Amino acid sequence: MKKALLILLSATLLAQAFIVPSYLWWTIFIFLMPLFWIAVHTKIRLHDAVLWSSLFVLQAYFAIFIVIAQHGCISYRVFALLFLYLYITFYSSLWLTLYVFITRFITSKAIRLVSLLIAAQLFFFITPYVFCIFGLHVRNYFLNPLVCLAAYPSLLYSATVFPGWVLLCVVLLINFLIFFTLYYDWRLFMCVLVLGIPFSLGFFKENKNVGDYSQVGFPILPPYNDQSARQRAQQIINVLLDYREEYPSKSIIVLPESAYPFELNTPEHRFFLEMLEYSAGQMIVLMGAHRKNTDSLSNCFYYIYEGRIIYTYDKTKLVPIFECTTTIWSNKYCKALFLNKKKEFTPLKRGGEPFFLLENMKLHPRICSEFFFEDSWPANTSLVVVVNDNWFSCIYFPKLLELLAIYRAISNQITIFYCSYTVRRIINKYGLSPNRIHLENAL
Repeated sequence: MKKALLILLSATLLAQAFIVPSYLWWTIFIFLMPLFWIAVHTKIRLHDAVLWSSLFVLQAYFAIFIVIAQHGCISYRVFALLFLYLYITFYSSLWLTLYVFITRFITSKAIRLVSLLIAAQLFFFITPYVFCIFGLHVRNYFLNPLVCLAAYPSLLYSATVFPGWVLLCVVLLINFLIFFTLYYDWRLFMCVLVLGIPFSLGFFKENKNVGDYSQVGFPILPPYNDQSARQRAQQIINVLLDYREEYPSKSIIVLPESAYPFELNTPEHRFFLEMLEYSAGQMIVLMGAHRKNTDSLSNCFYYIYEGRIIYTYDKTKLVPIFECTTTIWSNKYCKALFLNKKKEFTPLKRGGEPFFLLENMKLHPRICSEFFFEDSWPANTSLVVVVNDNWFSCIYFPKLLELLAIYRAISNQITIFYCSYTVRRIINKYGLSPNRIHLENAL
């Protein structure tokens, strides 16, 4: 019973760091301690590995399970939930399972502890690939402990110097040394303080505001709610007119992914462009909508000025089952889960070239998942990221998406124009924002 409670404590400490990062980010530095205690006093068994994984997955992936439960087809969502939970639990238990087999005949406590530390590093190395069964491009970078630290960007200043895997090793090593400090020799606490230096450097550095983006605005747009095209168009126009009256100095407006979920490039929807020409005036509108191709449909980013489409960018990395089907998952059951009453998008191999804005600033568009599935960009790049986070009723997950964007901005030294239905902000290379509006499901 005591071992089960310690396993529950370890899994919960790690999972809650992602769910409540503003208050529990520090638990990433101690989540291994209960497992270290078990490794010293007894042995971790195979069923312990499965128990830890099942408890962690239930908490850390809860938002995804809720999406399936709320939006999935009633006939198939129970099976989908069961399959996904069992699969992720199996995948997330591999690191502890490997540790169990390696230390099966090892009696040395020191070797067991070091093996557990190495196995934990393996866990975070393989976690991004958990969803690759749905497509090789589908990555899970959300459950990186460094993302939790983005709740306080100063903690991540060293990410501009050291690669992420180095800082992750430091985080796990701090777990190891804190346990040794409490269990063996308190004098080792000095080593903990030394290892903590990279995470404290940012508090002693003056972060200057980079760039003047005062002309960029993020109106609060309610999510699409099964309206007709004209109803949705009028809703967007009303938002733009109110925003233009309140902030007349804003010349660039950014709206989320699928703000207008219709084929904007077709003659049937030309009326919306004409309405934009009247309501937006000289303002540039950057927004998500759909684009009709010859024999396919694209999830698209639009640059619109004076009612004219200046630039388009098609989404290249779609979310399998939610937005499209892949070869393996193209059966009728997968299609019925989310795509039964929706149009299926077609991913394009190449989304388009960047465009210039803000006095020759080159912007690279990214649409939701393709930003989160990618990992790195050249320094000094500027991204405009439009996101549809209306899928998630769990408030913590849109926040986690924002923290991942902050971590990406700091580690890659890039500027991000981030716009979703719940979070709208500009993130500079320090992870800070000159104008941030954070709305948590208030609409």
